[in-house]
Amino acid sequence: MFTYVKLKNYKSLVDLTVDLCTKNNIPKNFICIYGANGSGKTNFSSVFKTLSDTLKTLQIRDIRERILSEREMGKNIDNNYLRFIYNDISNIIAENKTINSTENMILEFGFLIDEKPGCYQIEFDNERIIHEKLEYTLAKNRGCYFELSDSEIKINNFIFINSNYKKDFLENIKKFWGKHSVLSILLYDMEDKADGYLKDQLHQNLFNVLRFFNNISCRIIGQSYSLNQISSSYLSNINFDEGRIPLTEEPMLDQIRNYIQWFFTNTYKDIVGVYYKKNINENFIDYKLILQKKIYGTTIDVNFELESYGTKSLLDLLPFFIAAMQKGTVVIDEIDNAIHDILLFNLLSPLCSEMVGQLIITTHNIALLDLDVPKDSFYFVDISDDGAKTFNCATDFNRIQAENSIRSLYLRNKFHGLPWEKIDINYSDGLQILSQKQ
Repeated sequence: MFTYVKLKNYKSLVDLTVDLCTKNNIPKNFICIYGANGSGKTNFSSVFKTLSDTLKTLQIRDIRERILSEREMGKNIDNNYLRFIYNDISNIIAENKTINSTENMILEFGFLIDEKPGCYQIEFDNERIIHEKLEYTLAKNRGCYFELSDSEIKINNFIFINSNYKKDFLENIKKFWGKHSVLSILLYDMEDKADGYLKDQLHQNLFNVLRFFNNISCRIIGQSYSLNQISSSYLSNINFDEGRIPLTEEPMLDQIRNYIQWFFTNTYKDIVGVYYKKNINENFIDYKLILQKKIYGTTIDVNFELESYGTKSLLDLLPFFIAAMQKGTVVIDEIDNAIHDILLFNLLSPLCSEMVGQLIITTHNIALLDLDVPKDSFYFVDISDDGAKTFNCATDFNRIQAENSIRSLYLRNKFHGLPWEKIDINYSDGLQILSQKQ
């Protein structure tokens, strides 16, 4: 699990540290963040996606070449997917570095894997990676796995079981580092080499770190598009509503159908079943989700694309709930988007008690403040008069007793994080402004 996040010159978060541990230094598995619109909640959520993006730049390079070749042959490519395949380091920097910042952007993540603490830091100038460092447990004690900068390359021999891969790895560092991170190079080789080859070359502890960082699932809202990134291994290539999959993956699609039916028949009184309408085309299956709904006493098949935005949002969340149940790190921005307050409360209440992963959400749903979770699970974003932002959990504030209602205290602005209280808007004045001639 992540234990802290430290940011410098990342979007609107110019200098921010967020502690994700209890006072006993145990990482929290549920974190719920509140704040006014524009306070930085989405920016904080997106840093996990940014981290994940830096891990995939080499893989995306190969995908980009294949996709652009297909586009030249006349195939239609989704614009959001095009945005994804152009997500190289220079674009990552341009999209995330604080506007007009003259200093470097630095992302630092503390983590705990198998009860062993570690730290990963990556630093960017305006064009490339200029510093990268990973610390984690060596044989017994914590040590540096690697630290790279333009002036020095330090690679701990501990990470290599034998020297067969070391030579290739160092050559790839000289060839790719700066435009690609060390972790990206390692993950690329894990997929590119023969099955099991790298596992025989690298220490298991490093594999555990790679697996941890590669198991981040994010849903980010608030940009010109919504981005879903699922890292659960067997869900990453299957859309729940519609899509195309190889015929060999039909058993997995049937399992997903069973899961969706279980979920929707337990959350909607008028949904009695679901199925996928399938069209087999050579070695592929084109599929669309169909809901079976009771409407005035008659069961009718309804194409899922006709459903409400709220129902679609619920389906959108299901892969993330699965990932949280499978030890993944899950980050969901605006989890309450189009979902009824009480329904979301009833969905998260059992998830928080059963999940074994780490779930980080942002929300405006104050009903969630009554969840039966530790009070330090709730964070509130405060903005100072000069625009500086801090993320504080409820127990950071004085005189918070066990019997206190977090919801009541929040609405009384004990934790801040509410919209600016000095709002004074008269809409008639606005109409007069519109009618004034320039």
